Amino acid sequence: MERTEERQTHRTCWLWLLLEGLLLLLAVPAGAFFLLYRQVRPVTVWELSGSCPPAAALLRDGGEARFAFDTEKIDWTHPGDAVVLVAGSDGPRIALVRVVDTTAPRARGVQRVLGVDEELGPDGFITDLEDRQLVAVTFETAPVFHKAGEWPVKIRLEDLSGNVGFAEASCVIVGAVPTVTVEAGEAVPPIAAFLSNDTMTGRFLTDPADVDTAVPGVYSLTVEAEGEIFETALVVRDTVPPVCVFEEVAFTRRGTALTARSLVRSARDVTALTYEFDPAPDWDQNGYQPVTVAVTDAGGNRTRGTVNVLVSDLPPLTWEASRHFITADALEAAHRAADPGFSGALMVARFVPRVPGCYDILASVDDGEPCIQRLYVVDTVAPVLAFPRKLIGYLDHPRAPEAILDLAEDETRLTYSYVLAPDWTRKGPQPVTVAAVDLGGNRTEISGTIDIVPDTEAPKIFGAGTRYVYLGEAVSYFSQVWATDNADDQEDITLAVDNSAVDIYKAGNYRVVFTATDRAGNSASRTIVLTFIRPGVSDEELDKKAEEVLAGLVTEDMTLGQKAYAIFRYVKGTYTYTEKSNKRDWKYEAWRGLTTRRGDCFTYCAAAKLLLDKIGAKTMFITRYSNAHHYWLLVDLGTGWYHFDPLNDGPSRKYECFMLTTDEVLKLYPFFWRYDHKVYPDTPKERYKRDW
Repeated sequence: MERTEERQTHRTCWLWLLLEGLLLLLAVPAGAFFLLYRQVRPVTVWELSGSCPPAAALLRDGGEARFAFDTEKIDWTHPGDAVVLVAGSDGPRIALVRVVDTTAPRARGVQRVLGVDEELGPDGFITDLEDRQLVAVTFETAPVFHKAGEWPVKIRLEDLSGNVGFAEASCVIVGAVPTVTVEAGEAVPPIAAFLSNDTMTGRFLTDPADVDTAVPGVYSLTVEAEGEIFETALVVRDTVPPVCVFEEVAFTRRGTALTARSLVRSARDVTALTYEFDPAPDWDQNGYQPVTVAVTDAGGNRTRGTVNVLVSDLPPLTWEASRHFITADALEAAHRAADPGFSGALMVARFVPRVPGCYDILASVDDGEPCIQRLYVVDTVAPVLAFPRKLIGYLDHPRAPEAILDLAEDETRLTYSYVLAPDWTRKGPQPVTVAAVDLGGNRTEISGTIDIVPDTEAPKIFGAGTRYVYLGEAVSYFSQVWATDNADDQEDITLAVDNSAVDIYKAGNYRVVFTATDRAGNSASRTIVLTFIRPGVSDEELDKKAEEVLAGLVTEDMTLGQKAYAIFRYVKGTYTYTEKSNKRDWKYEAWRGLTTRRGDCFTYCAAAKLLLDKIGAKTMFITRYSNAHHYWLLVDLGTGWYHFDPLNDGPSRKYECFMLTTDEVLKLYPFFWRYDHKVYPDTPKERYKRDW
């Protein structure tokens, strides 16, 4: 349909031309013909642009005009003639548009690099070709292919209208690439990497082994390719910074400089390294200071790290873990053992090395400026374990592994486990193995035979003796009465009291019955007498005085054992003995002891008990088993009950009865500390270990 309309348009145009030709043949006057075309040009030349000219361009005077039909049907992309109908102010007129191409093709020449075995067509040497028609591209001046060198190239550009243009280019023929770049430390690449393309073959004339790729630089190489000799180069560059591990902490004596290298544990790089401080430290400054070390490789790449450097008059020491305070004498001995030339008297801050690790404490040499003593606390001694001579367990009563041991000694905390656990549901002898591991990782195993038997033994009740209590106050029946059992832990024993006869508001003596029953149903009972009396001092007055005394004895940083010993020394060292006390009212005697510092053994114990209770210790009175009574305390600081007597030191007065076992007190003075063992709990077999 579109082509039919186009033919009809052209047919109309030619009919108009034919009519106007006939008018001329009929001798139409020239003036009339001029009037006919006085506005429209008969022929308009239009440069090829891909689009039709504007209708006004076809008028002589450039006035307003329009095309009388659709010009999009005409092909304006090629040179040629086109007949159009233009409507101006004097009506439609036929015009001829002649499309011509007078512009030469244009392109930008480029340089190409080819191998000696390669060729490239002329169109490969140009880019950005511009023309409205097809263009023939040929060499005006061709490069000399297959011969190394740089050759000028001239490209001829000719379009279909015969317009001719030229582009200047160049061609570089090489057998080898100018440079090959590798990272420092890498191997020299194979010969193929140096040739201009992968179709070439060649060989090194320079031995690659002569190139040290650990040193950055440019290395000249001679290669042969396709029968010709070429020069190339290997560029070794270092862009990777050193990989370093810096010391976390370092030490030096005051005034002694360290080297930067000594603060780097390890440094890895393929090139040579230099070490420097950034900035320089002050080696005369006592204490810790952050020191920055810069590690630089041959390529200028730099890695920095910061080390905490301790500057001190005392070098670090390795110290075996212990539950005792480090003394100045022990510290001096350790320094002399490490350095026989060490001299000077030391003062050292209070420190107990109980847990392995790294610690800083303050010390001074010859009363000089305090400095930091670094200690590396280690635990290299394995635990010591022992079973009792007769190891007995009870049917259906599982015990923790540490509960069946008779001895477990170590300077640090122990963790226990069964390596071979007994079957607690089966009677009879069985093998058992227990392991203990301390904080240093030292492990000890002990093996033996445990005899699993039924539990037929009743619990034992302790603390059930005569007690004095205060009228009107609630009675804490179980505060000084408890039970133990051969098979059950204390929390598994049921302890009951029958206090139905007691009237706390009426003075007098009352019998109270305590009954203890274990899980196996074994049961035992004991009767005590409660004597109700009127208090000689109020609890408020007593607490206030106790807090006042403790404020001058203990500090928050003390351990429980240290606080207990401070109380022991206070009572023992400041009280005066008098043979008189009110043994019915222990609180009053505690008050009298705190306010007058005078009294007998009961007064000493009452004052100590009050203060010990305040710091969280467990206490109970204990009485000598004879006509001549003597009072002292049993004290539990978390490791079992031990004897605590702030009055008596034994027959020679050389010893302190502070946290002693029963074996120890009976060995020192069997008559003086004799007591009824059925009423009071047993002390541990091992001696109390002071934690200072």
